[in-house]
Amino acid sequence: MNLSQEELAEKVGISTTHMSHIETGSTKLSLPVLVELAKSLNVKTDSLLFNHVCSDNAVTIKLLQQAILNLQ
Repeated sequence: MNLSQEELAEKVGISTTHMSHIETGSTKLSLPVLVELAKSLNVKTDSLLFNHVCSDNAVTIKLLQQAILNLQ
């Protein structure tokens, strides 16, 4: 979708700082934010949690998957 970090954060309704922390795995990701991220990227939440990437947003999804894994 060629969204910047700032644009994605705005679509999700979070700050750019929070989006950055999610991507780096330095903060916990809430379920509502996960759902909003999936909606904003036009993917299912499963695509963010597992390796079922079937979209043009593969790079962003991979970064978010990595961030989620870092929280475990």
